[in-house]
Amino acid sequence: MLPRITGTIDRRILLNYRAPLDLVADLLPAPFQARSVNGFALIGVCLIRFKALRPAFLPPVLGISSENAAHRISIVWSDDEGTRTGVYVTRRDTNSRFVKLTGGRIFPGVHGLAKFDVEETPDRVAISIRDPDGVLVSLSGQISNEFSSQVFASHAGASRYFQDDRIGYSPTRREQELEGLQLNCHEWVTSNLRIDKSYVREFSALSPEIQFDHALIMHGVSHDWSEVPRLCCAT
Repeated sequence: MLPRITGTIDRRILLNYRAPLDLVADLLPAPFQARSVNGFALIGVCLIRFKALRPAFLPPVLGISSENAAHRISIVWSDDEGTRTGVYVTRRDTNSRFVKLTGGRIFPGVHGLAKFDVEETPDRVAISIRDPDGVLVSLSGQISNEFSSQVFASHAGASRYFQDDRIGYSPTRREQELEGLQLNCHEWVTSNLRIDKSYVREFSALSPEIQFDHALIMHGVSHDWSEVPRLCCAT
């Protein structure tokens, strides 16, 4: 059982792409299905910087800071409580050797180690993530009042959608076992991030039908993670 984790989301970007439903369905283990939004599946990368991240029983001074990225797919599934929605995380990366070492044991999720290059001002951000094979993810953009999406009619609608996706599942160190986590943000305020350019290596390699749709950004959010029951999966 993982301890409850708490801290501050210093900055979080939801970089969202639209994709054909049948293409995404092949990437998901049972019992998950791709969640349809206006005829599209939603996949993306969550780029998040934590501060004072720690087990809840420790004081903030003992917390750590790290840059992290999670490749994710919006999903729907059924259990004893009915129809559920959330995300399936296919890959996690971090710049923290400690998070990589303790991922799936103390901190949630099994992580790879990557280099994060970040340039930020109050209204602009540029991030490049590299692993041993080269550039994994890159983006640049600025906070804007303009919102454009082929999936959502408004920024408010997109923000509500991702606020509801609080549960995430990802593979563990044990075959055919999925770790479940619930993110509890103590407040939820997002801004539109107008993207000048973006690149996700795994999406580009998968299909040209996967297209960037929109991005959201949030800052300074107190939060905690709690474990939900693990699942057995079938491919």
